Amino acid sequence: MRKMWNDADTKKKNMIMTIGIILFEIILFCVATIVVTPFYETDDENTMAAISMGIFGERNYRLVFMHSILGRIMVFLTELFPIVNWYSILQWSFLFCSFTVILSILVKNTSFLRAVLVIILLGATFNFYSFYSLQFTRTAATIALAGVILLTDTLEHSEKKKMRKLIFGALLLVFGSMYRFEGYGMVLCMAFFWV
Repeated sequence: MRKMWNDADTKKKNMIMTIGIILFEIILFCVATIVVTPFYETDDENTMAAISMGIFGERNYRLVFMHSILGRIMVFLTELFPIVNWYSILQWSFLFCSFTVILSILVKNTSFLRAVLVIILLGATFNFYSFYSLQFTRTAATIALAGVILLTDTLEHSEKKKMRKLIFGALLLVFGSMYRFEGYGMVLCMAFFWV
């Protein structure tokens, strides 16, 4: 198996790993939301979710700690589908996307065994915990970390691929700053010393 893995071309290997990461995250998400009861880690989460859903009277896009653009997106989606908790759905979507980026880049040039260990260890700890215990500061830091990792990874790609990754990495940084600027800033400070 190991020899077959080493002989596969890089593009195919990366695609297989990304599909494996996505499937693993789907399983983690299902376990975290079906088997374990998801919850908001702080009262701020409950308040912002209630504000965006209109629990206090009318739906409001001015969420206390988040940028109003995210609030407008949540209010718009809530008006379209009022039965859905878009506050949680958006956080889970950003976390899912960010974890996929982070894990895909971390395991890109490693052996199969090392890649599986990294995916299982990070997935079974941080990813799983973040899926069932939503916290917007941790979400912002995770999104920003994915953006920083993606931007630093673009240094070794062709111009066409580089542009797509630069745009996606920049979008992750922007959304990370919208979720909680302090969590975003913390990651950028650490990234400054890392790069």
